[in-house]
Amino acid sequence: PTIQDLATIYVEAVNQSASACLVEMPVTPSLDGTAPTDKRSVLPFRGGEAAALDRVNYYLFQSNCVATYKETRNGMIGGDYSSKFSPWLAHGCVSSRYIYHEIQKYEQTRVANDSTYWLIFELIWRDYFRFAAIKYGDRIFYKSGPRNRKDIAWKFISDGARGGSDEKFHRKAFQAFISGTTGFPYIDANMRELYATGFMSNRGRQNVASFLTKDL
Repeated sequence: PTIQDLATIYVEAVNQSASACLVEMPVTPSLDGTAPTDKRSVLPFRGGEAAALDRVNYYLFQSNCVATYKETRNGMIGGDYSSKFSPWLAHGCVSSRYIYHEIQKYEQTRVANDSTYWLIFELIWRDYFRFAAIKYGDRIFYKSGPRNRKDIAWKFISDGARGGSDEKFHRKAFQAFISGTTGFPYIDANMRELYATGFMSNRGRQNVASFLTKDL
């Protein structure tokens, strides 16, 4: 299937539950690492090192999904189209170095191809942005960005007179983005998935971020 086909299938799957954007916000996990899980979530994520190592072992050695990672990584439905390592990496439950060495073992005992290389490549990209964030600090959140660009005209909720038509328009547009009610099905489906389950695919994150910064 093409990227467009996958996007259509994904939107239809999310829209099967019209109340996806109206669910209650997820409850904070308890100390044992458990949390209420929306049945539509791509995985029943559970915190901790043991769960992280189980996921690495499953994605590499049990399922061999890593061998087709490059071909499937832009998927949006299900648990196996991509590694889903990011939550455990972000919380320190597993390290990029450990995953790298496990992939090396996989390549030595199973197969080394573009997909195994590409997953390592993505881990390197992740570390690059982590180090970039350390270097630039909170400047990455400034409207001028790390490069201190002053020549980009951004739209802000505070543009125009407070309470005026411009501010109301921007505020309404941003709220529609947050709630998944922009009228753009692909964007809305991704935002509703994030709101309901706490997860959004890599491809979804890229497109949603692009929509927010370049179109909205």
